[in-house]
Amino acid sequence: MRITAETEYRSARDRFLVLQPNVDESWFRLWGGLDGYSGAIVDKVLSETADNLPDPPDGTKPDLSWRKATALVETLTSDEPPPAQVTVIVDAHHATATATDAETGGGLESGVRVGRQALQAVVV
Repeated sequence: MRITAETEYRSARDRFLVLQPNVDESWFRLWGGLDGYSGAIVDKVLSETADNLPDPPDGTKPDLSWRKATALVETLTSDEPPPAQVTVIVDAHHATATATDAETGGGLESGVRVGRQALQAVVV
């Protein structure tokens, strides 16, 4: 599957987040969309933070959606920077192939495909 620079740019450009409060702002609903690379980072950080939350005193284990929502708040209010390591799997021969103009991209550990610009951003 080829990922052109335009497709990758459009995907990143089309990110959005909506926060909708109820009338008295005692409750907010969130929804949005992220490109695959950004979504994988957010998912990984929230999942790891959620996995490290302490269990409630009553010994129950809240469901994953509650833990991720709590992890989001914890991440945003913490003085510690969140971990943001994502594993990228690249077939070097195909990713740089002249026939595809390097548009084969690569895949994240989560299975999400990313293009050349995302790969260049993470190369260290």
